[in-house]
Amino acid sequence: MPYLIWPKQRAHWPNWAWQDDVFDADERARIQSLGEQLAREHALVGGQGGPAVDEAWRISEVSWLPWTPDSDWIHQRLAEVAQALNDRFWHCDLAGFAEPLQLTRYDGGRRGHYDWHQDVGDGHLSIRKLSLVTLLTDDFEGGELEFFADRGTAAPMRAGTTVVFPSYEFHRVKPVTAGLRQSLVAWVSGPSWR
Repeated sequence: MPYLIWPKQRAHWPNWAWQDDVFDADERARIQSLGEQLAREHALVGGQGGPAVDEAWRISEVSWLPWTPDSDWIHQRLAEVAQALNDRFWHCDLAGFAEPLQLTRYDGGRRGHYDWHQDVGDGHLSIRKLSLVTLLTDDFEGGELEFFADRGTAAPMRAGTTVVFPSYEFHRVKPVTAGLRQSLVAWVSGPSWR
């Protein structure tokens, strides 16, 4: 079972929000080009035995994009979106990006997916406040980003859209049935939830 956390004042907060057109087609191509230069690895899931490959839970490949002069503009754009939506909805105490960005690939040929999970947990995961998921492609089938608290309501599925949500929200990526779903994932950190 995933790590479970529910902040006390959750009742008046929306479960998720989004902003369209965060990155245009040329910018998405630049992000994908940066990703092609990075090593890919099988995505891991956490558990009592530590991180491991568990294809019943998650099938995807990830690359890690650090903060460099080449990626600074991406971080800045995501920070602006996170701050604007946080100021409007959640009012979390944010400090910034403490982890590299994750470029994620879900292959329809393998029915890529990620079952229900939260983005918070023990150790360094405990400081994640907001999660951001930006679709880089939308020429795939399936692969909906759903939120458990909204009875499986799916977020918008347009390339360039960034969905932002508190990292404690249970969410999943349903199986991709055709094509390749590519996304950029980021976590904004802050003091541990209390």
